[in-house]
Amino acid sequence: MGKDLLVTPEEYLKSGIHIGTRYKSKGMRKYIFKLRKDGLKVFSIETIDDKLRNLAKFLANYDMEKVVLIGRRVFAKTAIEKFCKITGAKSYTGRFIPGQFTNPQMRNFFEPQLIFIVESSLDKQAVHEAGKIDVPVVSLSSANNTLTNIDYTVPCNNKGKKSIALIFWLLTREYQVAKGIIKSKDEFTHKVEDFEFTGKEKFVRNDEDRRGRRPMRGQQRRH
Repeated sequence: MGKDLLVTPEEYLKSGIHIGTRYKSKGMRKYIFKLRKDGLKVFSIETIDDKLRNLAKFLANYDMEKVVLIGRRVFAKTAIEKFCKITGAKSYTGRFIPGQFTNPQMRNFFEPQLIFIVESSLDKQAVHEAGKIDVPVVSLSSANNTLTNIDYTVPCNNKGKKSIALIFWLLTREYQVAKGIIKSKDEFTHKVEDFEFTGKEKFVRNDEDRRGRRPMRGQQRRH
């Protein structure tokens, strides 16, 4: 590849960050780089790299105490909370309680300046409330995710634990560089593994499946 990437191509590919779903939404068509034989959509790692680089610079313009990270997917829990611990942003993992941003009477009411979601299909309540309070939304998006009411997105694998860990590790590092907290990426001492879900984390709900949804009433899980 002719340009410098945030990490080596091998690191990107090893994480599976470029692998999308078999299904694609209308808005995500433009990000599809190619189609695998098994039907999975593939994103360009150069596009992903550009999007992550620009998002980190964008985040550096905000007071991170007014930025919220939202992710219902269990694999995103560790990455989100690590990112927020380092940057000072606010995290919402597990089920998002309706009214958090729109009902001042709620105990945990909060007025964000920017909302960052992991997946629009799972975090749609937060996107809905962002529209009501006119707050921009950035997202991670796989091929099947809608971009309705999303202001900026990173096309990527937003379902795999290694991909999510690498994404937030890179965003944390590049945010600190853009903010001037560290002078270069070499000063960033955290490891990608620090952002990776291990299965030892405590869940907000223990009846969620891997897609972040509860089984239907009367439906048994298949193992």
